[in-house]
Amino acid sequence: MLRKLNILLCDEDNSYYQTVHPLLGKMDIDIYNANELPLHKLGDDRFWGELRSIVNIFLGKFDYRFWYCDDSLFRMYLDLISNIRFPAIMPFEFPFGYEMPKNIPVEIFEKKLHERTKMVVDIIKSRQPETLIVSPSICAVSESMRNVYLDYFVNNRSYFDVYSLSCWYEPTEKNSVQLTSLLSETLKILPKPVWVTRWAFPSCDSVVESRKSLIQSVWKPMTSNEAAAKMGYIFRTINETIKDIRWFFTGVGQDQYDPEKTPLDLVGNFSKNIKYDVLPQWGWEHFTGMMDYNGNIKKPILKTLSTLI
Repeated sequence: MLRKLNILLCDEDNSYYQTVHPLLGKMDIDIYNANELPLHKLGDDRFWGELRSIVNIFLGKFDYRFWYCDDSLFRMYLDLISNIRFPAIMPFEFPFGYEMPKNIPVEIFEKKLHERTKMVVDIIKSRQPETLIVSPSICAVSESMRNVYLDYFVNNRSYFDVYSLSCWYEPTEKNSVQLTSLLSETLKILPKPVWVTRWAFPSCDSVVESRKSLIQSVWKPMTSNEAAAKMGYIFRTINETIKDIRWFFTGVGQDQYDPEKTPLDLVGNFSKNIKYDVLPQWGWEHFTGMMDYNGNIKKPILKTLSTLI
């Protein structure tokens, strides 16, 4: 039985296990693993065999690079995943965001997304009927994409056991309104349980420097005190309107920001889901950890988390 508040680990490194994990161990909170199922392991029988024999992943996430595969290769990938009894599976997280291949018309991608949604659910439910299928994340989206998201949930509402909600964004009033509005409209289509599968707000208690970047960051950081207050406010506000909801805090690792590096140093880290169309600079998404780049704990974030349990 899932608790109201949990921790979701997403490929955390040693800094988390050395610093944050012992602190979370003193709190009465459950910790689960979420892992991307790497497409490049498609031919690695040992990898998939180990997953079948020891399933320690709570939420399995598809590798978004499958969008660059044809249907036959995608089916091979899906067959391997569907032979594993994951408690929950998220096939798509942000399909109309970073996952959507460039230079493809939205209407063509929508058709393919619908086809693969049905394929995923049919195959996984036929082999692992108790695995929960988690929807793409309801998130703060622009007005131009709002109807696209709603159309997807209207046409695919019966396929998901759980709606995913992403509270991983720069918490401006505009973004918060967009998020809660889209969530409300989606729940009107067909009510379902909600899991907040990404939850962390950016913060930085020092001056953001860009010693090795060609351009300076334009993001104006919040302090960890401000971020902690917003985190608590969003938690309480959404809980007041949605009773069947489970929260998974994901901001437990270390900030990606490092003044001695450039954002380009992170491009190879696909698990962070960061892409650049213009000259990169440090932005809010690089500051959503529990620790700063020096390994210092953001104590207000940790304290607020402990009060919400």
